[in-house]
Amino acid sequence: MNKTTPMNPHGTPMVVRKKGRGPFRFLMLPGLVPDGNETFLRQEKLFLAHGDCEIVNYPYRDFSLEGIMDLVTEFVQRQRKAGKPAIIVGVSVGGGFTLEWLRRTREEGRDPSLAGLLLVSPMTCVQDLAPLLLKLWKPIVAKSGDSVQALEKGRSFFKSLASRSAAPGSLPSGIKGLFAMLTPQGMNDVQERKIKKRIDLTLERIPPEGAIARCRALENVPGILAGERPKQPLLQAPAMILWGSKERHTLNMDCSAVQTSLFGTFRTCKCNGSTARMARKSPTPPCSSTTERSRNRWPSS
Repeated sequence: MNKTTPMNPHGTPMVVRKKGRGPFRFLMLPGLVPDGNETFLRQEKLFLAHGDCEIVNYPYRDFSLEGIMDLVTEFVQRQRKAGKPAIIVGVSVGGGFTLEWLRRTREEGRDPSLAGLLLVSPMTCVQDLAPLLLKLWKPIVAKSGDSVQALEKGRSFFKSLASRSAAPGSLPSGIKGLFAMLTPQGMNDVQERKIKKRIDLTLERIPPEGAIARCRALENVPGILAGERPKQPLLQAPAMILWGSKERHTLNMDCSAVQTSLFGTFRTCKCNGSTARMARKSPTPPCSSTTERSRNRWPSS
């Protein structure tokens, strides 16, 4: 049975809880857009086969980084009390929020109590943004100028970026189109159209004040090297970081050295055009299942 935590206008996210079949407990944090429901739609069955999922959807009219930090802390403490292995899945900015929570945990000298970590294209701070995205972001958060006008310019770009991750093919007209829908590719295209429609609807529903609040929250994420303990590991548990093959179009960073120093030994695996960096206690982690499962696209920005 799925349960939903009601949305709070003061920056508390909505959490959709779904019951799975395995022992793990997943907290799933999306990027700024689209919502978590759309971000993890393709991979939902995979995660539910291994445990319960808590999918985060950010509030529309407000946004609080502290609210996200509190949510992660509450999730981890709840799973630790129940004796369940907790795993955080963060995509894009959601990965950055996860790393910020780990950084704060390290600064406070606390054990993160995670059984594992999966990050997909994590953005650790605004300095990670490629020049084009940084050029769009700066006028949105500027104290002077028309933030709403700058936002609408950025919104068009993010809509194109997010919608591109759901790219259904065109169907023939008439009876040929009907038969095409019954093929595996045709059924996949139908699903892709549904996802694209949901992504577009999410972007339209976020009012300017909410979208600007999300962008400004990034100013409060200093990056994983901030603080007094930048060389100490963020996490001892197994971790995986997935990067897209064209990542530099959106992220301007080369943090393999940072990954190694903060997570330990890495093994790099090719994942159908993307690269997976795996950090584990073991110097030779198994990669076959993760390589196979990383083929699905992640709609995020």
